[in-house]
Amino acid sequence: MPPPPAMPAPEAMPPPPAPPAIPPPPAMPAPEAMPPPPAMPAPEAMPPPPAIPAPEAMPPPMPAMPAPPAAADLRRFLLGNWGPVSSV
Repeated sequence: MPPPPAMPAPEAMPPPPAPPAIPPPPAMPAPEAMPPPPAMPAPEAMPPPPAIPAPEAMPPPMPAMPAPPAAADLRRFLLGNWGPVSSV
Protein backbone atom coordinates (compact mmCIF):
# COMPACT_ATOMS: atom_id res chain seq x y z
CA MET A 1 0.00 0.00 0.00
CA PRO A 2 1.31 3.47 -0.77
CA PRO A 3 1.89 5.74 2.23
CA PRO A 4 -0.78 8.44 2.86
CA PRO A 5 0.01 11.86 1.36
CA ALA A 6 1.95 14.08 3.71
CA MET A 7 0.13 17.09 5.19
CA PRO A 8 1.61 20.41 4.04
CA ALA A 9 3.29 22.53 6.68
CA PRO A 10 0.96 25.06 8.41
CA GLU A 11 2.92 28.02 7.07
CA ALA A 12 2.34 26.72 3.52
CA MET A 13 -1.48 26.70 3.95
CA PRO A 14 -3.31 29.68 2.38
CA PRO A 15 -5.18 31.92 4.87
CA PRO A 16 -8.92 31.19 5.23
CA PRO A 17 -11.19 33.42 3.15
CA ALA A 18 -12.38 36.56 4.94
CA PRO A 19 -16.05 36.61 5.95
CA PRO A 20 -18.26 38.81 3.76
CA ALA A 21 -18.55 42.39 4.96
CA ILE A 22 -21.81 43.12 6.83
CA PRO A 23 -23.43 46.30 5.53
CA PRO A 24 -23.91 48.98 8.20
CA PRO A 25 -27.47 49.43 9.53
CA PRO A 26 -29.49 52.28 8.01
CA ALA A 27 -28.91 55.53 9.80
CA MET A 28 -31.69 56.78 12.08
CA PRO A 29 -33.03 60.21 11.13
CA ALA A 30 -32.00 63.01 13.41
CA PRO A 31 -34.60 63.87 16.09
CA GLU A 32 -35.09 67.35 14.62
CA ALA A 33 -35.97 65.72 11.26
CA MET A 34 -38.81 63.70 12.82
CA PRO A 35 -42.30 65.19 12.40
CA PRO A 36 -43.83 66.41 15.67
CA PRO A 37 -46.51 64.21 17.25
CA PRO A 38 -50.11 65.24 16.59
CA ALA A 39 -51.27 67.82 19.11
CA MET A 40 -54.00 66.87 21.57
CA PRO A 41 -57.13 69.02 21.31
CA ALA A 42 -57.54 71.54 24.08
CA PRO A 43 -59.97 70.45 26.85
CA GLU A 44 -62.32 73.32 26.00
CA ALA A 45 -62.53 72.01 22.42
CA MET A 46 -63.82 68.62 23.62
CA PRO A 47 -67.60 68.13 23.43
CA PRO A 48 -69.32 68.01 26.83
CA PRO A 49 -70.36 64.57 28.12
CA PRO A 50 -74.02 63.63 27.61
CA ALA A 51 -76.24 64.91 30.38
CA ILE A 52 -77.68 62.41 32.85
CA PRO A 53 -81.50 62.62 32.93
CA ALA A 54 -83.04 63.91 36.14
CA PRO A 55 -84.45 61.21 38.47
CA GLU A 56 -88.02 62.46 37.93
CA ALA A 57 -87.60 61.82 34.19
CA MET A 58 -86.74 58.18 34.81
CA PRO A 59 -89.55 55.59 34.32
CA PRO A 60 -91.01 54.17 37.54
CA PRO A 61 -89.45 50.92 38.76
CA MET A 62 -91.12 47.62 37.99
CA PRO A 63 -93.95 46.69 40.40
CA ALA A 64 -93.05 44.24 43.12
CA MET A 65 -93.48 40.58 42.27
CA PRO A 66 -96.49 38.91 43.94
CA ALA A 67 -95.76 36.63 46.85
CA PRO A 68 -95.15 33.00 45.90
CA PRO A 69 -98.20 30.75 46.35
CA ALA A 70 -98.48 28.57 49.39
CA ALA A 71 -97.41 24.94 49.11
CA ALA A 72 -100.97 23.64 48.77
CA ASP A 73 -101.79 26.19 46.07
CA LEU A 74 -98.59 25.30 44.22
CA ARG A 75 -99.43 21.59 44.40
CA ARG A 76 -102.94 22.25 43.10
CA PHE A 77 -101.52 24.39 40.29
CA LEU A 78 -99.04 21.71 39.28
CA LEU A 79 -101.48 18.82 39.47
CA GLY A 80 -104.25 20.73 37.72
CA ASN A 81 -107.53 18.88 37.63
CA TRP A 82 -105.94 15.45 37.56
CA GLY A 83 -106.19 14.71 41.25
CA PRO A 84 -105.03 11.36 42.53
CA VAL A 85 -105.04 8.71 39.80
CA SER A 86 -106.85 5.51 40.79
CA SER A 87 -105.70 2.23 39.34
CA VAL A 88 -108.30 0.48 37.21
